[in-house]
Amino acid sequence: MAFGLIAGLILVVIVVLALIAIPFIRKQQEIIRKTGKYPEGYFLGQGMGMGLVIGLPIGIAMGNVALGPGLGLPIGLAIGQQLEKKNKDRLRPPTDEEKKMRKQMVIVCIGTLFIGVLALMAAMLLS
Repeated sequence: MAFGLIAGLILVVIVVLALIAIPFIRKQQEIIRKTGKYPEGYFLGQGMGMGLVIGLPIGIAMGNVALGPGLGLPIGLAIGQQLEKKNKDRLRPPTDEEKKMRKQMVIVCIGTLFIGVLALMAAMLLS
C-alpha cells in the first residue's frame, strides 16, 4: 500500500511540475523560432529529461523508485552531451530572458521538490 501511495505522490509532483513548466516551454520555443538557433545547454536539458523519464518507470518496476532516475540521469546527460556536440553550429548563448526563465524554473523545481518531500514524509507517517 505504501509503495502505491509513494508512486502516486511522485506522479502527482511530476504532473504539477509539467503544468507549471508549460508557459516557460512555450516562451522558449518562441525565442528559438525568432532566432533560428537553440540556446547553449538546450540539448543537455533534453537529454536529462529523457533520462529521468525513461529511468523513473524502470525504478518503479524494480521496486526502487530512486534507482531508476539515478541510472537514467547519467545516461541522459551522456545523450545530451553528444547532441550538444553534434548540433554545435545550431547553438547560441542564452538571451537575458532565457537566463531569467531558467532561474525561475530552478526556483519552481526546488519548491516542487520541497513540497513533494513533505508529502512523501506525510504519506510515510500516515501509513
